[in-house]
Amino acid sequence: MKANCIILEGSWWRAHEPPLILPYFQALASSHHGFNLSHRTIRSADDIDYWIKKVPKGSRSFVYFACHGENLELQPVGRRSHVTRERLLNALSNAKDGAIAFLHFGCCEMIDAAHRRQNLQSLTDSSRAYWVSGYTTSVDWLTSTLLDLALAAELYLAFADAGLKRGPKLQANAKRFIANYEHLARRLGFSGLSYLYGGNRLFPARLRNG
Repeated sequence: MKANCIILEGSWWRAHEPPLILPYFQALASSHHGFNLSHRTIRSADDIDYWIKKVPKGSRSFVYFACHGENLELQPVGRRSHVTRERLLNALSNAKDGAIAFLHFGCCEMIDAAHRRQNLQSLTDSSRAYWVSGYTTSVDWLTSTLLDLALAAELYLAFADAGLKRGPKLQANAKRFIANYEHLARRLGFSGLSYLYGGNRLFPARLRNG
């Protein structure tokens, strides 16, 4: 299976700035043959809706949101902009069949620690992804980007390479991923949900605060 990564990046510090996340993923793509990388700029819920619809049917892509977030809402142009949870879920529900395999939010506070299974499940239901993840805390962009890169390299690329065996492979690789980056993942409040063959599993099983 081809590995496709689609970055949907907002602005971080200024309205007009070069992409900050893209160079890191370009380095990853250059070291992994067959990792197809696309970058799109988002400024509003309409942008998100437009680009989600453009993800090719059956591509099993890694869709990666890279922008500010707060209290379960995306802020693609900082605090001046808000994409509500409802608008986000509506946009994700417009994805083509099999378009999104992995959905990850490299954004602050997109998962509620007290209700993370429900939060992740709602994103899974809308996107029909096999894997959904994000952060429960306010995270440093560079530190979280390092974990985002590891997620793409060690979990998504392994998933894409596994083909028909991706179900059991995803569970095993997710467990290994959390073990390898446990300290960083727990400090950032990283939470993921795998959903395959009618069952789901949280990674990590418990957050630092229980």
